[in-house]
Amino acid sequence: MKLLYIVTHPITAEKKLTDQLEYMSKMGISVSIVSGFEKNQENKFANEVQVFSIPFSREISIFRDLFSLFKTILLVRRLSPDIVNASTPKSGLIGMIAAWINRVPCRIYVLRGLRHETLHGLKRWIVKSMERLSSLCATRVVAVSSSLQSALIEDGICQLSKVLVLGSGSSNGLNYQLFDPGNKKLEIRSRIRDQLSIPNEDPVAVFVGRFTRDKGIVELVEAFDEVLATVPNAWLVLVGEYESGDPVPIESKEKIFKNPKIKVVPFSPPRDYLVAADVFVLPSFREGFPVAPLEAAAAGLPTVGFACTGSVDAILDGETGLLVPVGDTKQLAGCVVLYFRDKALRDRHAEAAKKRVIDCFSQQTVWDNLIGLYTKELNAVT
Repeated sequence: MKLLYIVTHPITAEKKLTDQLEYMSKMGISVSIVSGFEKNQENKFANEVQVFSIPFSREISIFRDLFSLFKTILLVRRLSPDIVNASTPKSGLIGMIAAWINRVPCRIYVLRGLRHETLHGLKRWIVKSMERLSSLCATRVVAVSSSLQSALIEDGICQLSKVLVLGSGSSNGLNYQLFDPGNKKLEIRSRIRDQLSIPNEDPVAVFVGRFTRDKGIVELVEAFDEVLATVPNAWLVLVGEYESGDPVPIESKEKIFKNPKIKVVPFSPPRDYLVAADVFVLPSFREGFPVAPLEAAAAGLPTVGFACTGSVDAILDGETGLLVPVGDTKQLAGCVVLYFRDKALRDRHAEAAKKRVIDCFSQQTVWDNLIGLYTKELNAVT
């Protein structure tokens, strides 16, 4: 079985696919991956994995996109894979077109989210049309969550007969042991809080991810103002970096900079910051299947979030976390305060969240589901 993965950004490949590709290779599959790698990034993968570099622009750029499509068509023709697994909007479109042109038997489009959900006007129509074309060229569409599958069908992008969800969802699962602090929890908590000058007894909420509008940074800052009005010794830790695409407004950046109770940490491995906190907050406006709540659960935290596509699958409202209507900062703040004040509830939801991660989202479970799909689809066409 020859398998080619195509993703837009090297960071996606490194963070979400490195272990998956190695596992596929160990299972006897001939694995290749293409993305916009630089020279120093190509050695991140096991020697058995073939790595190819083709630049994919995240934003729409006609000439660069046509150049990437041409190179991808030639690469697919040269490699002649049995299966192409393409994901993320730009490489998903280019990968599916290239695979269709070359008549690759199994063309798997992994849908990680619907970007058009937070777009408007012409750009929304263009991105939505791209998703339709990607799905049309695919032999199978894998949605990473049930709510994403429903949204895909409701928006008329894909027929129900072509789209499926593997297991409980997720595209890569989680190596939950990496986020479990074990008997070092108190040591890590104390060390990180010392670094951030946060007293050990003060309640802390944490966010990990991209600092963009669609991740809800604006709403999170507003909600935290309300949290402070009720719990003045509360803190907010933001782990990540600002991005130029869908940027956070200057006013919100200034509020973050001027608020001494908000600590900003450049993006780094999140485990220790999760362990140092009491509640994880994910006020995102759209997701496919967010991995951050799973990481938080493995580290011992419940999650408060907006009830958007994807988040409703990763967070079970009233069981592993609390969900509020999208954009409702008052309820978001209220749920954070509730967890701060009710440790028994917080611990109960955190324990349930951790158990669910272990039972449903271990990496091997997700990877074996993918291999099962590859085998079934390939057998159906040979």
